[in-house]
Amino acid sequence: MNMNIESVEKAEIFPLNNPSNNTYSFKRGHGTITFDIAPQAKLLRPSSLRLNGTLKVLQADGASLPDNNGLKSNNGGATTIQLNDKIGANSVIQNVSINSSQTGQSIEVVRNYGKMVSTLLSSTHSSEDFQSNQSVVALDTAVQTSSDNLVNNEVSFSIPFYAGVMNSGKAIPLGNNGMRGLQFVLELAADQQVLKGAAAGTGTGASYELINVSLSYDLLVPDAAGQEAMMVPGSGAFEYNAYNSLYSVINASDNTQTFNLSAQNVLSVFHSFLPTTHQNNYGFDGYANPPLMNRTGTAYNVKATLEKVNFSRGGLKLGLDYELDVKKQSEENRPETGVMLNALNSVRPFYNLTHLLNQPLTLGYGAKDLRPYSQSEVEELTSVDSVANGGVAFPASSRNFAIGLALDNVSNEGMSFQGVSYAVRIRSTLDGNSPNAVYTYALVKNRLQYSPQGIQVVS
Repeated sequence: MNMNIESVEKAEIFPLNNPSNNTYSFKRGHGTITFDIAPQAKLLRPSSLRLNGTLKVLQADGASLPDNNGLKSNNGGATTIQLNDKIGANSVIQNVSINSSQTGQSIEVVRNYGKMVSTLLSSTHSSEDFQSNQSVVALDTAVQTSSDNLVNNEVSFSIPFYAGVMNSGKAIPLGNNGMRGLQFVLELAADQQVLKGAAAGTGTGASYELINVSLSYDLLVPDAAGQEAMMVPGSGAFEYNAYNSLYSVINASDNTQTFNLSAQNVLSVFHSFLPTTHQNNYGFDGYANPPLMNRTGTAYNVKATLEKVNFSRGGLKLGLDYELDVKKQSEENRPETGVMLNALNSVRPFYNLTHLLNQPLTLGYGAKDLRPYSQSEVEELTSVDSVANGGVAFPASSRNFAIGLALDNVSNEGMSFQGVSYAVRIRSTLDGNSPNAVYTYALVKNRLQYSPQGIQVVS
């Protein structure tokens, strides 16, 4: 839909279901936030859309703020309550539903949204990005000790939506010949999924609140002819991207995960993992992206060796004409290069990736995990604080592990999985007694068809 844009309007709206105290809290029963952008002869600039508010993290007493790193006390009485350091304020969103506000037609639904964002951000942002822009808008620095300091007080955030329709690169028509308005329904994540740390699970458990929440965005205002074209009912279509999300469990050493994607234009698929007991548990980071893990007793503390990965469509090899054999690298605790590169390529074309955490600066070798700085660098910069001299440990950062495959980075038309299954075969040293959750996200090109009779989404 080509039209001339005459002006840009700045807009801010507040939730339809705003509590009387302007505070949302999963613990207190206000766990859903609903925004409604009315149908109008304008276009939404999706890159401008931001969820704004103030995040307040509370100790189990429901009143006291954290004292991470003991910054508020002189007696070392720190109370450690943390957010994931790579997604920060994004972690409070469990599910996102985007619908037509007039018809209720579902445009996109992303479940386990925070887990998806943890892969996307780490794959498209560098350490410098986190420590500058991201730390300001989303409270994530990619260094846990630094992110901890931010939530010692009430702190404001302003975060975009990483849903596919918001990142399709197209202005979204809000009139009759388009989405007919947009409704955003945000389901908040449980406190024990969002928060972790030594003091998080004490008593009745730590909690968080969102205060004075709003949605801000830019509206593109077309000329008179364009407004008429948007509001006089006609027939046409609007293409956009959307994420489909699936959940499963892997436990066997030779496991084939099969999915019915039921979509015609699948652009890419990626999978991230997490020990099943680490979900909704104050004792662990529910948004971490570790490799497959084996457990000893109840503790997942042994990395499973990843041996081979291959993809298939209807039983035939998909995307690659060879298996990704990374056994040697995995056994030596080195980056599984073939798997890592294809996973990054499934998030964004690898040739366009210039900012990411999966890079030599942060990628550990040997027995090391991912770290923003090596031990020697920290001792060289601040030798008085080195561990050898009795100081604090250097900041460490966990892995950003995923398995994925891009299906069409050339034409961006994707591949059809209507009536045919997608499968990924993973061979590893999982011992059969260590279930790992698998979070699967497929990026699909959808088509919204509109007519005087209504709208319909075709995948």
